[in-house]
Amino acid sequence: MRRLAVLAMLIVLTGCCATAKERGTYEEETESTIEEDVSPTEVNVEETPQVENELLYTNLFTNENNGDTIIASVDTNKKLTLMYTPSETDSDNVSKYESKCSAAVLLMYGLVRSDNYTLSVSDDIHYCDCLIMKDTDGITIFSSDRNGTTHISTFDGTIGDWLNEAINNPSSVTRNDANVWISDTCDAIAKEIEGIYP
Repeated sequence: MRRLAVLAMLIVLTGCCATAKERGTYEEETESTIEEDVSPTEVNVEETPQVENELLYTNLFTNENNGDTIIASVDTNKKLTLMYTPSETDSDNVSKYESKCSAAVLLMYGLVRSDNYTLSVSDDIHYCDCLIMKDTDGITIFSSDRNGTTHISTFDGTIGDWLNEAINNPSSVTRNDANVWISDTCDAIAKEIEGIYP
């Protein structure tokens, strides 16, 4: 009986040792497999794609007198983007407010030198907000009438009444201090993007 117990213990111990040996061998094999798998020559590292349309130029201009801003940028595809954001300072004077938005569109358009551009007046409160996009597919103008009727030029072939008047009769845009700042800023942008765009 004692022999059987000793024999049983030996079998168990031998089994444990064998298992430990097997476990050690398995762990060694696993480690070597892992090392082989992550070997620099074996790993397929995907190259991070270059970010398209990185900016070659960007600048923010702010009118210290009234808070108007113009953001200008040119990307690697030579796309010019200009965004005018009128402040609410002149919102009580409707004709002045409209005049400066019209001036911004006309003067920013004067900087266009290729068929790849975006011009916008970013005005969430008044009807003067508009977006003009031009690329190889053509031009699209999103704009509104003074009464709030919206237009998408590619659908209805029309643009907002205020914008239409400014484009067809640029002399109707009165010259005021806000417009002088827009004009000076566009001149500054023209100098800064020279050689970059187009």
